[in-house]
Amino acid sequence: MNTKGRDNRTWLFPVLAISLTWAVVLVVGGMTSVFSTSCEDLVLAYETAMVAALYALCRAYGLRKESAAVLALSISITPFMFYFQIGGRGPLFGALPLVFGAWALLRCLMATKTPSLMALPAAFLVFLTLSWGRAQEGAALLIIAAACAGEVFAKDRRRAGWIAASVLLGIAAYAPVAGDLAGWNGGLFNSGRLVPTLGQVLNLSNPVWMPHVLSGTGEFLPAAPIFFAAWFAQPLLFFIDWRRLEWKGTAGIAGLAGIFLFLAVGPERLGPLSFPLLWVPYVQAALLVLLFTLAEQGNLVVSRARLGWAFAAFAVTSYCAVMEYPEPALHAAPLLLLPAVFIAALPKFLRTASLPFFLAVTTAILAVATIWTFSGAELAIPHPSALLAHPAAWHPFAFLAPAIGFAIWAYFAAAEARSAGRHS
Repeated sequence: MNTKGRDNRTWLFPVLAISLTWAVVLVVGGMTSVFSTSCEDLVLAYETAMVAALYALCRAYGLRKESAAVLALSISITPFMFYFQIGGRGPLFGALPLVFGAWALLRCLMATKTPSLMALPAAFLVFLTLSWGRAQEGAALLIIAAACAGEVFAKDRRRAGWIAASVLLGIAAYAPVAGDLAGWNGGLFNSGRLVPTLGQVLNLSNPVWMPHVLSGTGEFLPAAPIFFAAWFAQPLLFFIDWRRLEWKGTAGIAGLAGIFLFLAVGPERLGPLSFPLLWVPYVQAALLVLLFTLAEQGNLVVSRARLGWAFAAFAVTSYCAVMEYPEPALHAAPLLLLPAVFIAALPKFLRTASLPFFLAVTTAILAVATIWTFSGAELAIPHPSALLAHPAAWHPFAFLAPAIGFAIWAYFAAAEARSAGRHS
């Protein structure tokens, strides 16, 4: 496991502050009722909590600050999140920032010098996540805890015990108010509703792929590239020197990616778990963290042949995107020019310190272009300008998480930078 630069964990403080603030926003702000009827007023708060939690998660897996920032940005602004989050389905993903925050803390229990102190905030985030009342988040936390504990069990059973204890403590705190769990349905069946295919879930890099997925009512979801997450995911695979990779320390995240991928492709009902499509954010987070872990461990090789293979793969996925949903894909075809240009420029940045900046800027540009192209009735989310349309109706707590979170985050980021400068 890559532990370089992980003794200084000041980045954990802002994620705790933002996660707790997000929980306050949900509780004081009317929780599900407000979140399901008017999501625009909570978008800013939600995105802040997501970015902070994902950044902490990436850092907990040993990624550099720059890489963590790129992945946090990429995963939090995907069309999938905007489609469901702003499209009136907020309760399905309201607890995601809490899950990712708890995941980061559970991962840190594997290496921290004071697991007894880290276990308490981890248990509290587990309790807050379970309080959302959905089976999926509870199952995700159990899977994550099992993976983290299993990864460290052979070397340090005490730390594995702390991971288990923190989860059990959170469950115990939630048990007295868990009456709604009796309403969870069981069974095993599949009618194909909200069940994506393996190819759809793994297609993270094409911004015009609009797959046919049945909704809960049996109709196809509106045409939208809901599986697009990071344009650079597929091209990077061709520039990694797979022969020199060190797979040490990747078993846990690779196992989680496999489990989440298995759950994301069905069946529709697996015991208390339903709607496999909702596992997509977990799959994307695990796969991208694994990809960047491998990219940082292995040598990145630049050659014309590898660039050619990257372009060939992009061309194949673009062709498949047009064939699966021709009319809307052709309408959005100009979007393909952006990732094509980015792939062509990628080799120039692979061996420089500017690579994270290049990935972050291009990701933001492509995300804005994608949301702008598919906004309106087809995507069922408001145009970006709609977020500013009714400022008087915004919830008063909408700015609480961004204001507090960014202030604390900036303070500790500066402290971490000063500390790194003193030790360099």
